Amino acid sequence: MKRLLFILIGLVFLMIPVLSQGDSIVPVDPTLPVDVFDALNLQKWLLTFAALVGVSTFFTTFLNGLFKVEKSLIRKLIGWVVCVILVVIGKLFTIGFVGELTWLMAFITAALGGLGANGLFDVPGLQALLYLIESLLGNIKARKKLEELRT
Repeated sequence: MKRLLFILIGLVFLMIPVLSQGDSIVPVDPTLPVDVFDALNLQKWLLTFAALVGVSTFFTTFLNGLFKVEKSLIRKLIGWVVCVILVVIGKLFTIGFVGELTWLMAFITAALGGLGANGLFDVPGLQALLYLIESLLGNIKARKKLEELRT
C-alpha cells in the first residue's frame, strides 16, 4: 500500500511542471473551479523565497505525517531534500525566481530554503497546524504533541 501511494505521489510530482505552464491549461468542464488549476501552478509556488520556504514546510509536514517520521534529524533532512527538489524542478523548467539563478546560487538557495523551512516549523502557531496535519495522516506522536500544545 505504501509503495502504491509513493508511486502516485511521484506521478503527481511529474504532473506539476506540465500543469504549471501558465495559461495553457484551460478547464474543459466549466463547472470545475479554476482555483484547482491555480493551486497547481508551480510558478506561484516559486515566486519568492518566502513562498519556497512555506511550500517546503508544507510538503515536509505532509511527508513526515505520511511516512510517520519520528526522529528530529530525519524530519529536518526531509525538509532540506524537499526544498532541493523544488529548487531543481524550478531551475530545470525555468520556473519562478529560481529559473533565473545560476546552478550554484540555486543550490545555495535550496540550502537556505531548507534551513528556513526547518525554522518556520518552530513557530508555535504554525507548529500546531502542522502537527494537526500530521495527526490527520495517522502520526500518533504528532497527535500527542498537539495535545501537549493545547495544554
